[in-house]
Amino acid sequence: MDMDPKDLADLANELFSAVAAGDIDRVQAVYAEDVAVWHNVTQQTQTRDESLKLLGYFTSRVSDLRYEVHEREFFPGGFVQRHTLHGKLESGDALARPPGKNSRSWTS
Repeated sequence: MDMDPKDLADLANELFSAVAAGDIDRVQAVYAEDVAVWHNVTQQTQTRDESLKLLGYFTSRVSDLRYEVHEREFFPGGFVQRHTLHGKLESGDALARPPGKNSRSWTS
């Protein structure tokens, strides 16, 4: 089922807010069963379970997460977002992952 751009934008905001808060249960509730999460760093697509596992690991080790959104493009069934990810590593060092495109696609 395709969502209109406003609803999809609300869903994207909810997703990234949940990740930044480290609320993996909320991420799981937002994800569709067949979500495909593509990462520009690895050039790989993750399943829902793979993504939830990675996000749980990542958010348990990086604090003060914040997404600086540069661009968001919507398409039928999903979106692509370019952002800088900011946070603080366990060492206390700042994290600033440069912009990349990460796609989350919802289909039914």
